[in-house]
Amino acid sequence: MVPKLVHAAALVVAVAALTSCAGRSAPPHSDTGPYAGLPVPQAVAVTAAPALAEDFTLPVDAYELTSQQQALVQNARNSLTDACLRRFGLSADLPTVFRATMPPNAFRYGPVDLAQAADGYHWMKDQGRRQNPRLSADQTLSPVELGVLNGKGAREVRGLPVPQGGCAAEADRALAAGGGTTSEPVLAEQIDDSYTKSQSSPQVQRVFRQWSACMERHGYHYATPIGPSEDPHLLPEPSGPDPGASSREIAVAQADVACKDSTGLVAVWSSVEATMQRQAIARHAAQLRTLQQQNAATVRNAAAVMAASGVTPH
Repeated sequence: MVPKLVHAAALVVAVAALTSCAGRSAPPHSDTGPYAGLPVPQAVAVTAAPALAEDFTLPVDAYELTSQQQALVQNARNSLTDACLRRFGLSADLPTVFRATMPPNAFRYGPVDLAQAADGYHWMKDQGRRQNPRLSADQTLSPVELGVLNGKGAREVRGLPVPQGGCAAEADRALAAGGGTTSEPVLAEQIDDSYTKSQSSPQVQRVFRQWSACMERHGYHYATPIGPSEDPHLLPEPSGPDPGASSREIAVAQADVACKDSTGLVAVWSSVEATMQRQAIARHAAQLRTLQQQNAATVRNAAAVMAASGVTPH
């Protein structure tokens, strides 16, 4: 899975979670996807990586909602859903105070500066937890509330017909009015999977080997920079509350950052990804222009909802 902040943290209380819908997941691999028939670049011109992690951008970002826009849409979705529930004398009291987390690519390549490394590999999820609310125990929905929310309960409640698909679906239809969309941007997500596909590039594999050799010199044994964040010995599943990054985790992250700097790993990897994405975008330009228009309509609808609710978007 591409480690984007908006995938992992920004929408921690999406209505989808309450309606048993899956969250954003890794895009499906397909021989007919946007990279079908496109050879992996053998060598590309390397562009220097930005100094700050939050400044990382890739071409496909133009076709996905920003962190700020995702927060706005989620707030509007929750506001609309709560308004619908109140028609039935119910309320989930869903939060409308989501704030944007860091930009989506800020942890794409793992920790890239010492500020991130100070939190080890917990940095990404900690950002979302610090900035966004979670449902508390007193926000657990009753069976009646859940049925009105997802439309899987009684067809009529307190003399009123339940909207098709429930209040959650009604909210999504309002956000998608006038050419908007609340569907997952599958094509953009498939293009964003350059993160995985680029790892077969000779240029990326070469810099991975250089990074791995550097880590060996620090006393750590990982074949790729993805290794530390997937190491169960470094990041064991906590049996209780997450205690945060251990001293060893922080030390590994600091070595990771030093080795990325000395090998130029992020500049190489992101340059290969950008090249691959531009090729795929050129093949699907018309579809992606439509997606941009849909996203713009959705954001306009969400902004209007929040303006009418009197809540200032963050």
